[in-house]
Amino acid sequence: MLQTATNWTVHQKIRYSELGKTIKKRARADVRKFNCEQTQKIIEETNSAKSANKFLPNGASSIIAMKRPDSSVTNKKNEILALTTEFYRNLYDSKTEIEPTSWRQARRSRR
Repeated sequence: MLQTATNWTVHQKIRYSELGKTIKKRARADVRKFNCEQTQKIIEETNSAKSANKFLPNGASSIIAMKRPDSSVTNKKNEILALTTEFYRNLYDSKTEIEPTSWRQARRSRR
């Protein structure tokens, strides 16, 4: 039988809170993964980040400025598209293996 939240022990409250955080993180990760896959698919099919920009859902903001590799900033849309296309092309062509780390390990390494 389920207990009401007022009857929970401190350990149960912490566990419930951590479970909620984990669910939210995984939901965000799933959305990011889906968006990345869709963006990658569009860029591979059309070879253009401009087409991927149309994929943004309603209400999503577009990038208004971007830093170039030489650290200067551009706000010209065609340059932003070119930089984005080049970035993703390099990213998906990369053969580097990245080992996943948990947020706890990352947090410990910052201390």
